[in-house]
Amino acid sequence: MKTALARAHRWVARLIFGALLLQVFFAGLGIFGAAPFALHATLGFAVIFASLVLLGLALAALAAPRGVAPQLAQDGAPGGGDEDRGGRPPTPPRATPTQPAPQ
Repeated sequence: MKTALARAHRWVARLIFGALLLQVFFAGLGIFGAAPFALHATLGFAVIFASLVLLGLALAALAAPRGVAPQLAQDGAPGGGDEDRGGRPPTPPRATPTQPAPQ
């Protein structure tokens, strides 16, 4: 789910960027009288709407579940956050040739 939201967010952000480039172009056309200025204004409203959609996608991605394993580690499940050991108790230190094994 998070991947789909991230992909949608990326595409809407690209769409907004392209629309902002068109905004500058349409403003120039409107200033010099080559096209009606309403074209610039209409696209501006579309950019505002797309920005609100982008905000909604970002909030949805924040609220999306991140998976079960990180939640279990945070809740104090067996393992207490030691994901690398999988909840097993720590292994005792091994003896080296110069040290006797710990008792």
